[in-house]
Amino acid sequence: EQFQKIFERYGLDGQIYFARKANKSKSLVKAALEEGIGVDTASFREMEEAITFGGGAENLVLTAAVKTQPMVELAIKHNVTIIIDNQDELKLVQQVAADENSIANIGIRLSGFTFEEQKLYSRFGFDIDKDRTQLLSWFSGSSKFHNLLLTGFHFHLDGYSIEQRGEAIHQTLDFIAEFDSDSNSISFLDISISLLLK
Repeated sequence: EQFQKIFERYGLDGQIYFARKANKSKSLVKAALEEGIGVDTASFREMEEAITFGGGAENLVLTAAVKTQPMVELAIKHNVTIIIDNQDELKLVQQVAADENSIANIGIRLSGFTFEEQKLYSRFGFDIDKDRTQLLSWFSGSSKFHNLLLTGFHFHLDGYSIEQRGEAIHQTLDFIAEFDSDSNSISFLDISISLLLK
């Protein structure tokens, strides 16, 4: 309710997602979906479970750090957005989508943000600076990834710094502006937030 009030206060079209990986109770997944909260899934089993509870394209996202073909097939079958970490995953999702004669909705995980003149380290995602040109070329009108629809961007930062997240949001929004073309349909910025409960 507190998150939703923030969205309402600033007129933002936001969706809250419950991180299944960090919370093992199935009843929480069921309750989240019943309350209109999405579920962030990080494995085949988590996604399959959320689907059985009524999850789908509108309220599920797949953010697994390592994605298998069965996981990708299930996501595409149910039109679940897949967050992509690297070129190998792009190729895998493109191949599965082509084999299924489908279009896969994807988001790109970004990393390498600059904060106070230093790069923020992450093991996952495309570097917002080093991979910028390549990402732009991959998702131009002549892209070889023609079975992929890039619909948004994602980032995850360790720790609890509000300032780092604010800076990462600004850098991602600048990056999104470069993808504003007829060949893309950017509709979301997905931010992973860890809550420290006291």
